[in-house]
This record gives sequence, structure tokens and C-alpha cells, in this order.
Amino acid sequence: MSEKLSTLVYKVKQYGNPKAKTVFFFCPFGIPSWSLNLPGLPIWYLLRDGYFVVSYSYETAVATRSPQVTIDNIQAIQADVEKKINTLDDNVEVSCFGISMGTVLAANIAAANTRIKKVVLNLSYGDISEHIINLPPTRTISRKRLKAYIEAAGDEKSLARVFQPYSPLSLVSELKNKKILLYLSRRDQILQLTHTFKLRNALEAAGVQLQYFENVRAGHSIAIIYNCLRAKRYRDFLNKP
Repeated sequence: MSEKLSTLVYKVKQYGNPKAKTVFFFCPFGIPSWSLNLPGLPIWYLLRDGYFVVSYSYETAVATRSPQVTIDNIQAIQADVEKKINTLDDNVEVSCFGISMGTVLAANIAAANTRIKKVVLNLSYGDISEHIINLPPTRTISRKRLKAYIEAAGDEKSLARVFQPYSPLSLVSELKNKKILLYLSRRDQILQLTHTFKLRNALEAAGVQLQYFENVRAGHSIAIIYNCLRAKRYRDFLNKP
């Protein structure tokens, strides 16, 4: 992991009134914030419910160049969120909402900040390296590119060591005092249930206040969209005391 990041590849977009209750929103890999502000999608609904939304998205380089690029961006986003939280009034309610790769950021930021009381994880990572190693080739990440990404860390064991501190599965004890809405999908080939279910079990074992929904039919992308469109679940979760 000798590569040094010269340019951060994340983007920040803010929506709504900065004095309102706040949601830090973390997009899926390679998906721009504006697309989740279309009618019927989460940012659009959050704005209708009176939230101030700070949304983070990322170029594909965040998860294709090297683990070092990924981690540098995670750390930079964490620092940016922390700075923004410190500017909010003390009485402002703060939550996190992550989708797919965005769940890694949502979990890390919620674990690190006591002001964040509610976390939505729409198709969550468990152990990051386990998902990377078992990831099938996709349109964005070919087998060759995936192999190069792992080799940039050294080998699979090195990859596991590098990502262990950032994996949601490693953060369960820091999430104990949060309320969590967790979505997983039985037919997900990107974040396979055999791996992601470990997070659900760990959260339950830790006594986390957990709401859990499992899609039994859809794959990764369709399950994400389905969960987003069935907005009453996450709106009720965020809006109720």
C-alpha cells in the first residue's frame, strides 16, 4: 500500500436548510447524488420531511485504483463530516443513511460520533475484504482490475488487515447505542448474504436496537431500488422518536 493519493475522488452536495435536522447521506459506488434526489428516491423524500441532507458521492476510482485510495477517501470524508457536525447547533438531530458502499461510511461515521443516533444501512457491507475477495466481475470492476486492486494491498491477508478497522462488522460495539435499520438481500451476488448475515447476527448479539428487512427475490441493484422506493420504512424509522 505504498501508493499515495494525490486527488480525493469524493464529492459533497448539500440540500435544504442547514438549521434543520440533518442526515449525512452516502451514495452507492459510482452513483451521483442528484440521481437520488429524483422524485420518489431517498434525498427527495428526506427534503420533503424537512431534513438538511449532506450527500457524499465518489468517482469509480474510489474502489478501483487501490485500497489506499479507498481508505484515504474514507478518512477524508470522516474528517469532513466531523467538521460539519461541529458547525451544527447542539439541539440538531443527526442521522446517517448509507447505500451499498455508502454503508461503510455510514457505519464508520456513526460509530465515531455520539451525536448520531440513527443509522440506515441499505444493503450493508459486513467484512469489507471478504466482500472484495468474493466479488464477481462486474461491468465496472473486471476480474483483471479486481485482481490488481487486491495485489495493491499485497495479498488477501494483507487486504483483510488493511480494511478490518473500517469494516462494519468490526464496529458493532461502537454502534450499540444507536438505532439501526438494516436491509439485506438473499439473492445479492455483490454483497452475498452468507457474508452480510454475519453483521445482522453480530448486531443482534450486541443488543443493538435493530430493525431488519430481508429481500428474498431481488439481486443487489434491484433490491437497493426496491428499498428506496418503499420509503415509508426508512421515513418512519428516521422520523419517529
